[in-house]
Amino acid sequence: MDLKTHILTALSEQIETYTTWIAWMDDQKAAIALSPSVWDSRDVLTHCWFWQQRSNERMAAAVESREPVFIRLPAGMQYNREEDIDAVNAWSAAEFRESDWQRAWQRWQQGYKHLLETAAKIPQAALLDSGRYPWMNGYPLMNVLLGTYDHHVEHMDELNKFFHQK
Repeated sequence: MDLKTHILTALSEQIETYTTWIAWMDDQKAAIALSPSVWDSRDVLTHCWFWQQRSNERMAAAVESREPVFIRLPAGMQYNREEDIDAVNAWSAAEFRESDWQRAWQRWQQGYKHLLETAAKIPQAALLDSGRYPWMNGYPLMNVLLGTYDHHVEHMDELNKFFHQK
């Protein structure tokens, strides 16, 4: 199995795991704060969806041979500045928060599936070529897929810890 197939398979398995694990949730369960955080499950999915939009835009830009256009952040905030990450996360949580669990869940799920479909269109060589997309600043596009996987593992661990201690 080549690397592209491997990561797309892992991402497909990840969405299945999320789907299986979260299928039992409703608005009431999704509104429980994930202590010590003030975020609830909806907030976590909204957070993942927000960053997923950046990944989706990068994949679309690669397929369409153009520069990516990201969601505009408030003045002074930058995606790639480490000291801005908490502020970006707080802003996106407030800006895109869904009050309805099912809507948050569907939006995240559709975005994740879209990422898989778009990434499948990109040849493995293009995903691995660190010089192909100047807007990736010397990183291969494959890093976007690997980062997506890692980001979702981080938050699934967070959700699992909370709900398994109940």
